[in-house]
Amino acid sequence: LASRNLEAGRLWQEEIRQALVLSRVAVLVLTPASIRSSWVMCEAGACWALGKNIVPAIMGVSAKRVPEIISSYQCRSIDSGEGRERFLDELRTLCAGSEQDRELTAAASSIDVAKAKAIPAKRLRKKAR
Repeated sequence: LASRNLEAGRLWQEEIRQALVLSRVAVLVLTPASIRSSWVMCEAGACWALGKNIVPAIMGVSAKRVPEIISSYQCRSIDSGEGRERFLDELRTLCAGSEQDRELTAAASSIDVAKAKAIPAKRLRKKAR
C-alpha cells in the first residue's frame, strides 16, 4: 500500500488511508493473527464506510470466528489450492483490466497454502515489487 520510501516524519497512516480511498477492491485475508489486529479491523471499517467492494478470504480460521463487520460478506476459504484458485478467479473478474489485476498475480504467489499460513505483509510487499 505505502510507497517504497517514506520520508522521515511522514504519516504512514495517511499513506494507508489514501490507498484505501483510491482502491476499487479491498481484499481481506483473515488469518488467526489478522482477525485480532485492530488495524485490519480499522481498514475493514474504512472500506465499508467508503463503499468499497470487500472481498474476504479466510485461511486457518473458522467462518464462525470472522469478525461481525466482515461476516455479512461472502467469505472464501483459501486453505486449499482449489479454494485459492476460485478466490483468484473471482478477484480477476472484479479487477479486470486494472492495475490491481496485474498486481494480483504477484500477490497470489505469496500465500503459502501448503502450510496454511499467510506470509507476513512485509514480505508480501517485497515480493510484489
